[in-house]
Amino acid sequence: MRLMTGRPYRLIAPVVEEIGRLVAKGDRCMLLVPSQYTLQAELEVMNRLELPGSFLIDVLSPSRLQSRVFERAGLPEQVLLDERGRGMVLAGIIEAEKENLTVYRAAAESGATGFAKRLGALIADLKRSGMDASGLANCLEQLEEGSAARDKLSDVAHLYIAYDAWMAGHLVDGEDVSRIMRGKLDASGVLRDVHVFVYGFDMITESFARDLLAMEACAASLTLAVESDSNSAPDGRLFAPVNFSLSRLSTLTQDAGVPIERLKLDAPLDAPGELCVLERSLFALGGGIYDEEPSHIELYAASTPRAEVHRVASRMRMLAKKGEDLSRMAVVYPKESGYASLLAATLPVYGITAYLAERRPASAHPLCRFVLSALDMASEGFSTAGISECVRSGFMPVAQEEGDALIAYAESMDVRGNAWKRPFQYAKEGHSEELPALNASRETVVHPLDALCRALSRAQSADDTVAAVIALLED
Repeated sequence: MRLMTGRPYRLIAPVVEEIGRLVAKGDRCMLLVPSQYTLQAELEVMNRLELPGSFLIDVLSPSRLQSRVFERAGLPEQVLLDERGRGMVLAGIIEAEKENLTVYRAAAESGATGFAKRLGALIADLKRSGMDASGLANCLEQLEEGSAARDKLSDVAHLYIAYDAWMAGHLVDGEDVSRIMRGKLDASGVLRDVHVFVYGFDMITESFARDLLAMEACAASLTLAVESDSNSAPDGRLFAPVNFSLSRLSTLTQDAGVPIERLKLDAPLDAPGELCVLERSLFALGGGIYDEEPSHIELYAASTPRAEVHRVASRMRMLAKKGEDLSRMAVVYPKESGYASLLAATLPVYGITAYLAERRPASAHPLCRFVLSALDMASEGFSTAGISECVRSGFMPVAQEEGDALIAYAESMDVRGNAWKRPFQYAKEGHSEELPALNASRETVVHPLDALCRALSRAQSADDTVAAVIALLED
């Protein structure tokens, strides 16, 4: 196992570079990231490596990896209980055990749903930290008799024990599923000959640490990249919890006999001087004064949110006129603050139309665009718009210039329907020498799409349909 640490913004570049080197040799790689970051991480990898797409790189969340393991090695024998199901079970337990509670009896008797929800979150945290019900009960002996902390934990331990008894044998929750997944990981073959990179996780819980150990045993290699700094750094208190979790991981790996190669990246931040100072000093105690004249940080106090938005829009337009790329600008504002609608109404007034106020939907992912447009043409017939979407998704084996030339020809010659399946015979503006290259591109694009249409027309079941789409992706 290799552990890479560094301050924020230093790790993504070396991780992607290492993935790029491995993929260039034909090796398979997996980037494991938090679930909310999967789409952005995949785009980050593709953009940094300048790849239109790659089937050698998997970008997954832990839950998606878990699903893939169960798809190949079989589902757990017990019934999986989701968060709502756990809340229902705990509500029943609280009602049955309320007479045996002390501190939380009033909350239990009131029937408040919030108590069951908070208890479920607490039990989940205890399980992720490796604390089972009996272990929590044993910890009570270390607390002072009659103290508030002991009384509260006594109620929690009582309910935790009842919860485990209710679940035993026929139900499992999300934390138990992680343990079952670890037992099936090797048999599933999901990580066989795969180089695994783990990035974007703030804390390594004990449960996740055990997942990493199981992955390391099955994968070709495992690299864990965690943003951190030493506790002695000026803002080290921010990283103390992270470092504690890494120490716990180190203890687990040592007990398991797994060596860790440590690599600390301390490269300077690739940013102007005042931003580098701000990055290290913003949360530091006893920060000093920046003596130089800042040219990349501007503070502006506006009288109203509308005035703020106009200031931002004018600033973005000025930067764009100086040659800055609008796609590399971002506006950060509080959630549900009203700024989103103000920005959406104001930015077009300043000629800024490339700004996206909402999150990028999953359908914007290049692979989704490719598959959806291909299926649309299989249903509705070939169209220049559909071919264009497939080509520009990056999942067709044609160069960008060839794809642009093909779409430009089809639009000018009004190619539609079955005309896409026949060789082009009419030269655009007399340039007959362009026809062979255009027809070669047309054949490259149309062949897999036509094969999909024929496979779907023969499909007799959902499995046949899925097989047809997989064949398209493998073509």
